[in-house]
Amino acid sequence: MRQPPPNDLAENALPPKKKSQVRFALRLLLVAACAAAIVYVAHQKRKDLAVLLNIRPWIMAALGGLFATYYALESVRYQIVLSRVAQVRIALGEWFRLFVLAQWLNIFFPQLGTVYRGVQLRKLHGVSYTGYISSYAAFAWVDICLNMLITLAALAATRSPLRIANLPAWGFMLALLGSVVIVPLALSAFLSLLPASRHRHLAWAHTKSRQVVVAMRQSVTDAGYLARIALLGVVTFGIMTAAFGVCFLGLGLPVSLPGLTLFYALYKLSTYVVVTPGNIGLLELLCAALGEQIHVGAVAGLLACGMVRVSGYAVLAALAMGMGGLRLIRQRNEIPREEG
Repeated sequence: MRQPPPNDLAENALPPKKKSQVRFALRLLLVAACAAAIVYVAHQKRKDLAVLLNIRPWIMAALGGLFATYYALESVRYQIVLSRVAQVRIALGEWFRLFVLAQWLNIFFPQLGTVYRGVQLRKLHGVSYTGYISSYAAFAWVDICLNMLITLAALAATRSPLRIANLPAWGFMLALLGSVVIVPLALSAFLSLLPASRHRHLAWAHTKSRQVVVAMRQSVTDAGYLARIALLGVVTFGIMTAAFGVCFLGLGLPVSLPGLTLFYALYKLSTYVVVTPGNIGLLELLCAALGEQIHVGAVAGLLACGMVRVSGYAVLAALAMGMGGLRLIRQRNEIPREEG
């Protein structure tokens, strides 16, 4: 049978709308599987659910205050990175609105908020997509490395006996940190080995990828810039570690500092590696597994994650509703088209 020529193959490929529907269906299926697993865990450990009776209103109020502070400081950190990498200055109030609305959209539609923020930055401030992506990649990379480094320091300082996957927790985090640190170096080496392509689109992708990698590497060469990012990072890390501490305290199950740092490191990593919308269900299962590993129980990890999610979403919703968040949800299909 005759093979269709390349053009026919391209025409037979799934159209963008169909691909989007397939991705949505797969994500929905994964969310359903995670929900079923959560129900199973809760049923198997149903006696442990009694700790829910320990939660008091002041616990959720404290979490709300911590999250409001966290969002404000995170927006300032990202603004510093954007100013450094993309060479643009935006008023703090305007940037905070963009930051909140992007986070709000990402809850429901993975990465749509990130696209929206990039579109608005280009339209209102002339920030190129490469500059925006470079700033986002640099921020994510430095943030992940810093969170893992703080967690590793807490584990080492307290000589924690905690273990993950049959490894000392500090050894597990050290291996994870090492693998993340070498990402820009490995990408840089890989890109340098690629021959210059005569194909216009491949050459463009190669050039843009190199620019992103260069931005990631340069983000650690400016001592003053890195110090500001690190200082604010330590503060936000402390705030969110305290948030998890408040959760476990509210459940009547105090957790050690190293254990709390592990929960936050996992939570923060999930904001960058998104599989389902907001990683709903998936993050809860991972926190349940971590709860088992550090001997507070799967249900405790599950409930603490749920409390953090609910309080974080509540604060974000309150902020977004005052900034046009509902209208943005209704007009979400128009966001990608603005790029053109």
